[in-house]
Amino acid sequence: MLEAFIVARDRFLKKGGLMMPSRGQIFCQPITDGALWQEQEAKASFWRTTDFHGVDLSSLHDKALDEYFSQAVVGYYSPEISVSDEVATFSFDFGTCLVQDLRTFTIPFSFSITKTAILHGFGCWFDAFFDGTTERVVLSTSPKAPGTHWYQSRLLLRRPIAVNPGQTISGSLAFAVNDRLSYDVAVQVNLDGTSVASSQTVRLDDQMYHYLSPGQPQVPHASA
Repeated sequence: MLEAFIVARDRFLKKGGLMMPSRGQIFCQPITDGALWQEQEAKASFWRTTDFHGVDLSSLHDKALDEYFSQAVVGYYSPEISVSDEVATFSFDFGTCLVQDLRTFTIPFSFSITKTAILHGFGCWFDAFFDGTTERVVLSTSPKAPGTHWYQSRLLLRRPIAVNPGQTISGSLAFAVNDRLSYDVAVQVNLDGTSVASSQTVRLDDQMYHYLSPGQPQVPHASA
């Protein structure tokens, strides 16, 4: 969608014209969400079956786990599941960025942990900025903002990490365009000062919709 937006700018925008939205910003933060993680893990339990009409399916259990944990989970989540007060960001200026800038990009991060928890993955959302000549309007899909039909996304780690207050984690989310008109996201996270690490590839075209979460509105509204 953004590629078409940039191509249209290059073809049709007159000098001095405005892009709406003018800028976009992606956010991510580390989260703990044991219920969601267990839900995804439980989906693979069928593939532990050793006698399904005479067929042993257990050799496929690991592949099933890989499949479920590679899904982006789309839905509201509560800000309370974050395990850090910090967020990592990446910005696009739609007035100047090029199509190739959208094809691969990386969001590096470093977070200070604020609570004892299991790090199950990362929560992500975006803000869109409409910069007019005299006024600016911001459309936010943050978990702290009113609900929109974009919700938020959670990227889960198949192998979560135990964390404690005062520790730091670092790593990156590397986005690369795939042939399904979407992105593959390579998630890499390290518990600083230790050998503990986890990685996961998430396919944004393969989404699991998890709309109804406690404490969030059940009927979303479009903000734009």
